[in-house]
Amino acid sequence: MKKNKTVNIIIIIVFLLIIFLPQFLFWIFGNNEEVSNTENRVLKSKPKFKLSQIVDYPKQFDDYYNDHLPFRNSLRKYWSLINYKLFNTSVDNSVIIGKDGWLFYRGDTIIEKLTASTKYTEDEKENILNTLKSNINKFKEKNIKAYVMIAPDKENIYSEKLPKSIKKAENTATEELINYIKENSDINIVYPKENLLNVKDKYQLYRKYDTHWNTIGALIGTISLQKEIDNNFNYDINNIEFEETDEIDKRDLSTFINLQDELFENKINIKNFYDNIEYQENKTDVYEEYISNSSNNQTVMFIGDSFRTNMKPTFSRLYKRVVYLHRDKYTYDLIEKIKPDIVVIEAVERSSDKLEKKLTN
Repeated sequence: MKKNKTVNIIIIIVFLLIIFLPQFLFWIFGNNEEVSNTENRVLKSKPKFKLSQIVDYPKQFDDYYNDHLPFRNSLRKYWSLINYKLFNTSVDNSVIIGKDGWLFYRGDTIIEKLTASTKYTEDEKENILNTLKSNINKFKEKNIKAYVMIAPDKENIYSEKLPKSIKKAENTATEELINYIKENSDINIVYPKENLLNVKDKYQLYRKYDTHWNTIGALIGTISLQKEIDNNFNYDINNIEFEETDEIDKRDLSTFINLQDELFENKINIKNFYDNIEYQENKTDVYEEYISNSSNNQTVMFIGDSFRTNMKPTFSRLYKRVVYLHRDKYTYDLIEKIKPDIVVIEAVERSSDKLEKKLTN
């Protein structure tokens, strides 16, 4: 009888611990972060109780509680590692686990555009083209040459690494848009897909655990762009020399699934691309300016997105002055301030709809 009583007491204690220990740990060790450093989002804040919103309060508090659980990041990391290693699945819906451990991005309708299940309508293509024409004509009025560059998505170049269930279309939604622009205008448009495909068996061109191209892929982008600007430009992309550094490269996708410390690659430096040219970088709140000892005295204004970043170490060696800025920070008065001879308007394939942004007044 005494033994049964002891067992019952133990069961009650364990039961109470199960109920109250998480709550106790929450108040003592709860996660105090406001922004998740792995999920790239603002964590839920503690909701204020209002009688008028009593129906919504339980859900709001539950979201807050889940975001601020103690040891949340560690638990999420181990759960993510189990899913990645054992089940080849992702704990984040925006990340796809591909073949050989490659990670791919599911956001921005990238897969829908790749498979052409989502396409640009005729009106959307016409609007993008008309905006580009308007932007470029304004530049032409000031004797500025303009070029449009679309950087291919990683999913397009390494489609064979995607799960079998994802079938790339013969022409992606963006490729249909590019063909439309070429057929209906004389816009100088650069889409280095073929150049990338031609050397992908020799070099890895995109980061395995990130959405962006690496420095070799970006060099192919630089070469493709410069060949469009200067017909006499020549560089043999089959003789690239590079070295792997001790510095860890960016890895946004493995960060999304909290495995940035397990899934990473080292940064690569290009060794033999105009290595006699040196440059200095000057930063402002709006743009980064690169001044080099190149004999090409022209100034280039490069308006783009994050794919421009890895092009800077190579493209900056081709001109005396290159000014880089994100499209969201561009204003028309920068034309008079920077006085470029050439403007490059760049967008990654999945964001090609951003080309509809009006750049000129």
